[in-house]
Amino acid sequence: MLKIKPIQSKDEQERLAALCGIPYDLDCLAYAAHEDDRFLGMSQFRLTDTAGIIRNLRLVPGLDDFEAAFIMGRATMNFIDLCGVHACVCPDDAADHRLLTAIGFRKDEDGVWRADLTHQFDGHCCEHRKDSQSRDK
Repeated sequence: MLKIKPIQSKDEQERLAALCGIPYDLDCLAYAAHEDDRFLGMSQFRLTDTAGIIRNLRLVPGLDDFEAAFIMGRATMNFIDLCGVHACVCPDDAADHRLLTAIGFRKDEDGVWRADLTHQFDGHCCEHRKDSQSRDK
């Protein structure tokens, strides 16, 4: 069973970042993805007054589990949204671009990946989709 949980200690965050081949960022919060007892990957992120910043969203090198990465990314974004921050950004090297697009990011002209989290996790986005589908018919 896939589990996405906060990493509770900085020592553990540093150890898992090394397993993912990413730099450990002391200033970041982090989530880890596990399937049963097997570590799959992690996200490192921080919050500002205006945006959540996803620094890394990575699986262990050699692992190809798009679904786990997708769920971990969305869980990270949901936490950011629950903290009352409804904008999210990430650098170009934060994750695979296909994954960033799938979880809701769009790349701006300035090269920054941005996502508007407004109504992404409260059920309202589904209502907008229904409205657009009924207009298309």
